[in-house]
Amino acid sequence: MKMEKWSYDNTPAKRGRPRKGKDTEEIIIRLATENTWGYRRIQGEMKKLGHLVSPSYVRDILKKNGIPPSPKRRGMSWKQFIEAHMDVTWAADFFTEEVWTPAALVSCYVLFFIHLGTRRVHIAECAANPGYAWVAQQARNFSMLLDDHAFACRYIIHDRDTCFLAMDRVLDGEGINILKTPARTPMCNAFAERFVREDNG
Repeated sequence: MKMEKWSYDNTPAKRGRPRKGKDTEEIIIRLATENTWGYRRIQGEMKKLGHLVSPSYVRDILKKNGIPPSPKRRGMSWKQFIEAHMDVTWAADFFTEEVWTPAALVSCYVLFFIHLGTRRVHIAECAANPGYAWVAQQARNFSMLLDDHAFACRYIIHDRDTCFLAMDRVLDGEGINILKTPARTPMCNAFAERFVREDNG
């Protein structure tokens, strides 16, 4: 008879199903935003990718991230929308640069805008602490740039960082539509993300 080795561990095993990883959630969000599939279709695609999830799990993830059910997502997918509006769409984001100052090494945040159709990039100013007033001023500067050069801009894409609230208020007043990407979906702002990777590469 084989004896089990005593481990002195009396901790009871956790009950319930094991939690899914963030990568599973991100794939579900991507499938939903790039397509108009329902919960069961997404479940089937996830199974093909080696992720076993239930339709209810897919529903809960989409609901948590503000993505409506399939019938309300009918029409253009995110990819189709971007391809149809590239000439009038810009994306905004931040990247960081380390700057030596007389006091110490400081992380500066650089705001930039990129035109999706031409990949034209406008670098705004940088700041160690980009507060509400600073971001609002950069938005006004960007609006003047559009007017001075007759650049078309109907849409601005950015993530859900609260630092963009000041920019949204300014640009919305100029008649520009703000498109916020779903949470944890950098692929929805792929042009800006690619520029940051190339700039820091």
